Amino acid sequence: MGLVSVFGNDVDAYYDKLQAGESGIGLIDRFDASKFPTRFTGQIRGFSSEGYIDGKNDRRLDDCLRYCIVAGKKALEDADLGGDNLSKIDTERTGVLVGTGMGGLTVFSDGVQNLIEKGYRKITPFFIPYSITNMASALLGIELGFMGPNYSISTACATSNYCFYAAANHIHRGEAALMIAGGTEAAIIPIGLGGFVACRALSQRNDDPRTASRPWDKDRDGFFMGEGAGVLVMESLEHAMKRGHCLGAAGGLEAIATVKAITTGWLHPSINQFNPEPSVDFDTVANEKQQHEVNVAISNSFGFGGHNSVVAFSAFKP
Repeated sequence: MGLVSVFGNDVDAYYDKLQAGESGIGLIDRFDASKFPTRFTGQIRGFSSEGYIDGKNDRRLDDCLRYCIVAGKKALEDADLGGDNLSKIDTERTGVLVGTGMGGLTVFSDGVQNLIEKGYRKITPFFIPYSITNMASALLGIELGFMGPNYSISTACATSNYCFYAAANHIHRGEAALMIAGGTEAAIIPIGLGGFVACRALSQRNDDPRTASRPWDKDRDGFFMGEGAGVLVMESLEHAMKRGHCLGAAGGLEAIATVKAITTGWLHPSINQFNPEPSVDFDTVANEKQQHEVNVAISNSFGFGGHNSVVAFSAFKP
């Protein structure tokens, strides 16, 4: 597993913070958000791609692509297939399927602004290749030399789960022995925030952003944006033997939390439950983590347009 998140780029540290009930939500300082009715998000701070992307290329890439490459390479390291161990991989039977809901939104936004203000000659030649949604999978495959199935799925907030499903089917059908699958997103820029504000879907608890997410609570007032990447290395058995709503990357980060719950036996809490809905009569793991043996777990992802998906994970038994 590999990720980039508001809680850093280490899977264990990410889950430790989830279990501790920490919130990664805060006021936006990446740009001036003072005129927006919602001024907070799950913004990633202090991200570094050092050691994973060369400096020249790093300066050109949209964050959506940077997050994908780092998370993908970290997932390979976690599977003991990174660095020198890449030579153990059958590259012709290894593919990449990392999707995104919005794509390279910063590159796209900057290109449109340059067109309007300065003319077409000031549009970067990377405007198209670094803004289209397939490029996260493409660049990760190019960097690693993987020549198996490689494409992207874009189904809004259900994107990652669709990618897991499709990647598993490539393995089941014998079209690949190894797949890197998940989602990536980096839409916390003015046009991204403005678009979701226009949908009237975002919470406006600017005075206390850390408690803005209130699942199962009667006083909930909307969600808020996040960003990051979450990917899994999926392998055939024969071959092997509070982060904000992260849009296309949501299912990837959820999948990692789900797998960690199975492997650790700890359920992370649903924080900020102050005034529960009376109809909620089941255990929501409110505010405090719980120890629980988990054999099977599901992760739901519901996307704009009715692109809804559920994936089930179970503990491995030989």
